[in-house]
Amino acid sequence: MDVPAPARALPRLAERFPHLDAALLPVSGGRLFRKRFAVHMNAREATQLAVALAPRMAIPIHYHFELRGVPAPLARQMDVAHAADEFLQLMARTHPRIESRKLAVGENWTSPKAPNRSSIARGC
Repeated sequence: MDVPAPARALPRLAERFPHLDAALLPVSGGRLFRKRFAVHMNAREATQLAVALAPRMAIPIHYHFELRGVPAPLARQMDVAHAADEFLQLMARTHPRIESRKLAVGENWTSPKAPNRSSIARGC
């Protein structure tokens, strides 16, 4: 899911996915067309979704890339440099019981519950 979920949809998402090992949450933000169309969640929206889903691990994604080739109206609104850190700070301050972690570029994360121990997340 790469777009912010309206607040009324969050309980339905939690019902649909009740036992998540990990939630990979885009945090770079970005809106188009006078901020009416969301491209990615920002750190605050990703925190809200993480809380609703209550995964064992919340992992921010879409924060480590260059804005070359990104349309200027979108690039001006994206905070790729600080988005992951803001997400981690929000999670630690408001919901410390949900583990959250930023993966290093190329780092893999595997759920301890994964049946074949294959990686389910890779740092961006």
